[in-house]
Amino acid sequence: RISRCLTTQRNSNDRFGFIIFFLCISHFAFAQIPKGEIANRIVKWTAKTDTIDTSNFECIYQLNVTDPIKAETRQSYDILISGSRYSIFKDYNCYRLDSVINTMDKTKITYLEYSKISGKYRNETTDIILRDRQNAEITFYGRVFIDKYKYKEPQPDFNWQLSDETKTVCGTLCHKATCSFRGRDWTVWYSDIPVSEGPWKFGGLPGLILEAEDSTKEIMFTALSLRKMQRPITMENLDYFNTTREKYNKALTDFKTDPGKTISSSELAPKDSNGNKIAIPKRRMFFNPIEKE
Repeated sequence: RISRCLTTQRNSNDRFGFIIFFLCISHFAFAQIPKGEIANRIVKWTAKTDTIDTSNFECIYQLNVTDPIKAETRQSYDILISGSRYSIFKDYNCYRLDSVINTMDKTKITYLEYSKISGKYRNETTDIILRDRQNAEITFYGRVFIDKYKYKEPQPDFNWQLSDETKTVCGTLCHKATCSFRGRDWTVWYSDIPVSEGPWKFGGLPGLILEAEDSTKEIMFTALSLRKMQRPITMENLDYFNTTREKYNKALTDFKTDPGKTISSSELAPKDSNGNKIAIPKRRMFFNPIEKE
């Protein structure tokens, strides 16, 4: 599980030449493991956590994404946590981090302790998809560099085409369905588990989706584990900028394809010893969005 949440500025000749703080940490960020006096300070938690539901089951997915331009494939893990009204889809390591922190006395956790724990469970993405079944609505939470955004949209209509084909995924008999959605053609395999959900934003089928792959084979979700679980479903009450799906996707694309431009216009722009901004060469990051339109 490769984490690329942190890139450290070395000098003006570094290919990136800029700092990306731990984007996977939702409460605060460190550029490095804290030392000295700050290491023993107690963490000041900036976000209140609200309990919104109780889970019925959880499904862990493996996600493989290939960037055809960089000719590179990356693997990460996500979890779907499903309750009676709400479900959350998020990075599995983020879930593991929260689980560990919730077993501790948060009034006694030092910056050094938190840094070590979060370093062990670094997540690949901070994206969260919250599904509200009662209102047939999805809220997407994401981050572009240091800014946090959210947008809402109706539960998408995938216009599924059902098939008689079957196969076994994660030890469960599944049925085939296909669709075209926002620039990609998808084949999914859904089970008889009576939950009309799946990885990412997928839903609207007679059962839980356990596998999804686009026609280019650049993106693939595969269920690895299913488990019944009753525990609180929580959301951090963080400040997010309200936006639209289109604006968020454009901002993310701009950042991923030319991060230096975004950073140069921020307060984190690298400077030389005279206080002059250091030019950041254009360099595309690993990127292949699920939504292409």
